[in-house]
Amino acid sequence: MHPQSPVLRALAEKWDAVPAAERANFQSYATEFCAALGVALPQPRGSGYEFEYPVTTTDRRTGKDATNFIDLYHQGRFILEAKHTDAGLGADRVLGAAYGQAKGYAGDVPHAPPPYLMVMNIARTLLVWDRWSGNYGGVNASRRIDLRTLWQRDDDIEFLRTVWNDPDSLNPAIRGRVVTREVAERLAKRSASLEGRGLDGERVARFLMRCVFTMFAEDVGLLQGKPFQTALQAIGGGGGGKSHNTNRLQRNT
Repeated sequence: MHPQSPVLRALAEKWDAVPAAERANFQSYATEFCAALGVALPQPRGSGYEFEYPVTTTDRRTGKDATNFIDLYHQGRFILEAKHTDAGLGADRVLGAAYGQAKGYAGDVPHAPPPYLMVMNIARTLLVWDRWSGNYGGVNASRRIDLRTLWQRDDDIEFLRTVWNDPDSLNPAIRGRVVTREVAERLAKRSASLEGRGLDGERVARFLMRCVFTMFAEDVGLLQGKPFQTALQAIGGGGGGKSHNTNRLQRNT
């Protein structure tokens, strides 16, 4: 169980029977939700993390400017629009319209569009979109999170905490570069270790490339049953020490 689960469960129980009333309920619920999630609470006007953040929009038909307000804005992190409607009363349609509203605001804020858009049906559902692919996708591209049972799902809790605290770490491109760098460093160390035992450098390079390709083939399903992983586990448990086992694997590849 996640450390925040008990507080999130208590929050869900408290708000379960609260009548739908967006204006009356959103800021109270959002503040309690942030506290239960274990993230910073919204701050006063001008902080960049605030309720009712003003944005200037231009009417495409008349060309006139108007000021609208984002329900909750966190600069460089997310835009959150809230609704409060009962299930079965066109809730998805209402949330879909709110997504269009939030997406419009993303182009109106005076900073770079944030990586995440969120639409909340207060105390019921949270829909989350990201723009890592270059845009936020369509209305059906969201990650749907049931707020009533959020306390039961550690992965969703950690995901939301990261959206609040460090959304860029969820960028697949950044994560991919980090993983690639870590893999390259490990391969370089393994190569140096093998060559340090007197093995030919070209042979070591071919061996490591075969290992990388085989692991890739397993991950994408080209090799069923993970035979390479099974072989590594068998060799690892076969005794003889790391050097002996590595040499055994190299002789068999």
